Amino acid sequence: MGIKIEAKRIKMYKIKDVRALEYDELPNEYMEGTPRVYMSKKYKRLTVIYNVNGKEQVAFIRMDSMVSEYDLTWLMEIVELAGDRLHKINHTNDNKTDKKDNGATEWTGTYTFEA
Repeated sequence: MGIKIEAKRIKMYKIKDVRALEYDELPNEYMEGTPRVYMSKKYKRLTVIYNVNGKEQVAFIRMDSMVSEYDLTWLMEIVELAGDRLHKINHTNDNKTDKKDNGATEWTGTYTFEA
C-alpha cells in the first residue's frame, strides 16, 4: 500500500491586531463561564475559552498568525457570543445598581438653608 496525501487549498487570513479587555478588567461572573475572551498582554494574544460537549477548550489568537477562513469565521462566532454574554452580565449588573438606589436621585444642585 502506498502513501496518499490529499490537500485542499484554503483561503488564509493574517491577524494584524488583537485588542480586548484583560483578565483582571472583567467581571468574575463572566470569567467563571463560557464562552469568554480576554487579552493577555504578557503573551500579546487573545485567549478564547469555549465549551464543546461539556468540556472547556482554549484557542489563542496571536498577532501576525495565519488563520484559515473557516477557523476565523468559527472563532469570530465564539467571540461574538462571548461579547453578547459580557454585555448581558454588565446590563444585569447595571440593573442591580439601579435597584440598590431605590429610585433615589443623586443631588447635583445647590440648596440654601435659612433659619
